[in-house]
Amino acid sequence: TGTKDLARDTDMKITFLVPPPIDGNIPERVAGCAFLLYYVPNIFLLSAAAVLEKAGCEVKYIETTIKKWDQKQYRTFLREDLSDVYGFYSVNLSQETDMQALKDIREIRGDVPVVFFGPAPSDRPAEFVVDEDSYVVRGEPEYTMLELIKALEAKSTINGIKSVSFKTIDNIIHNANREPIEDLDA
Repeated sequence: TGTKDLARDTDMKITFLVPPPIDGNIPERVAGCAFLLYYVPNIFLLSAAAVLEKAGCEVKYIETTIKKWDQKQYRTFLREDLSDVYGFYSVNLSQETDMQALKDIREIRGDVPVVFFGPAPSDRPAEFVVDEDSYVVRGEPEYTMLELIKALEAKSTINGIKSVSFKTIDNIIHNANREPIEDLDA
């Protein structure tokens, strides 16, 4: 699907979350290979957010580690938030924290869709697709995520959306890989 085909408006509210670490060790989320608070915005997350925002989504980015939120503040946010979808850019060192964040979302928000993307879910999608409302966007997330969000909003099938992994009652499905984005400036 071309970029112009995906540019229709959507009313979805998406929040990208960086949850507080469960053990006090803050995983660096750009390269993902150290425990430290890295005060640089995650360009990989922000590029996906920009594509969604351009398509008409209401986008929030909540970086709890910079806000110095603890688990109580994070859970209070979830109780008060009305996002339609949550997104997590996950790296190897953040996987345990992100999976706990998913459990918190399930406890507080129920079956709201959760989308994982980034190096860890791209490498091991089956470890992140734990229920029928969790999804993995593998590889470059921008247009895949937009296509997935539009399908979730329309309650239409996600079979065939390239680079998406998801769970059915019986299986985990890994759709074919999307081709690399040619026009990175778009």
